[in-house]
Amino acid sequence: EELEALNKNKTWTLVDRPQGVKPIKNKWVFKIKLTPTGEIERYKARLVAKGFTQIQNIDYKETYAPVAGMNVVRVFLAIVNRHQMKIIQFDIKTAFLYGDLEETIYMEYPTGYPNPDNKVCRLTKSLYGLKQAPRNWNAKFNEFLEKFNLIRSENDKCLYYTQDKSLLLVIYVDDALVASRNEHLMRALIKHLENNFQLKTMECKMFLGIEVDHDLDNRQITLTQSNYISKVLERFNMQD
Repeated sequence: EELEALNKNKTWTLVDRPQGVKPIKNKWVFKIKLTPTGEIERYKARLVAKGFTQIQNIDYKETYAPVAGMNVVRVFLAIVNRHQMKIIQFDIKTAFLYGDLEETIYMEYPTGYPNPDNKVCRLTKSLYGLKQAPRNWNAKFNEFLEKFNLIRSENDKCLYYTQDKSLLLVIYVDDALVASRNEHLMRALIKHLENNFQLKTMECKMFLGIEVDHDLDNRQITLTQSNYISKVLERFNMQD
């Protein structure tokens, strides 16, 4: 699935190794995604460039990328509750691959796959592990949201809203929440996103490791971290 996504997104072109160039190496990172109750949801593999070998001002320049502050996430949920908004959660699959790469970077062919012609990958898109990847993705997503006439908050660069504040959006790297009382507007934004990115939408049950229980009828949002607390107790052998 990961290789299909990389090829579909035209993340690289295969070329002969240029003379005098030492391509960046890569590795596979395997992760088990869990549900809020701690059960296995899916197995995930990701190809990651070994960005620690990049050289500043040659392979990258700026690297800073903002992420939403936890206080902003909590205030966002408080406003959602107060105004009885509906929430949709989405995550953008292989988000970093959408970022445009300005520098010329060569990478070795994915580890574990045959490469009889000894080709290397000339990267055309940002790849996980590259130092500039988060910044490139953030710039791409910001550009996209501005086309939908969303305003970026001056207080937190990962918070967006419409002019009349009838729709709110907060994003943390590739995980996002969008809320509104206008379901038509919210669906229009999701459709606009789906036309440009591959994303998975879901009911907001867990965000950034925090379990979210949204009771619209009683106008109550409860935030808990029971699964995380259980893991901490197990780690220190204090589960009893």
